[in-house]
Amino acid sequence: SYNRLRKAFGLKGFHTVGNWIGYLEAAYLLFELPRFSYRLREQALAPRKVYCVDTGLVQSVGFLNSPNQGHLMENLVAVELLRRISYWNSGTELFYWKDHAQREVDFVLRRGNRVVQLVQVTKTSQPGEIEPRELDALVRASEDLRCEDLLVLTWEGAGEIHHSGHSIRIQPLIEWLLDRTLPQRALNSRRKGKG
Repeated sequence: SYNRLRKAFGLKGFHTVGNWIGYLEAAYLLFELPRFSYRLREQALAPRKVYCVDTGLVQSVGFLNSPNQGHLMENLVAVELLRRISYWNSGTELFYWKDHAQREVDFVLRRGNRVVQLVQVTKTSQPGEIEPRELDALVRASEDLRCEDLLVLTWEGAGEIHHSGHSIRIQPLIEWLLDRTLPQRALNSRRKGKG
């Protein structure tokens, strides 16, 4: 977030942080992820998440006080999603989702007016270790955005779980990273179900 970056670099104003982020984005070192909302004004005013293209830079500059594997995994997924979208799916947009109860989903993939996939990233090793708050957020976002393609990326665990009447696919991060067809498959399955 801008506030965390402002504190990390000892900057005084949010405008200064915004300018710096703009420069770093222009150099392809950082990118911002907007919060999903159907209201453009709300989307424009909401805080953005900031991801670093180079995770080594994240650690060396000190964005994180201690090595946090969960944050690094989330950053890696953000970079990979951005890469896949720019390479395969130019019509797909990437967001994060957060509601007023502070439930958050890491990634929302939207194509046109439809949300095609919700992705949550967690460091857990097994599906049974996933925190209920992660699953609750995914289910709430699924209901709010009318999306049934729910994915949790874990360190090792795989399978499918059912939570609050929703089916959630669990996939190890390494398997997801090696699956080059994932974005197209997810988008094609949604198009077939449409009509």
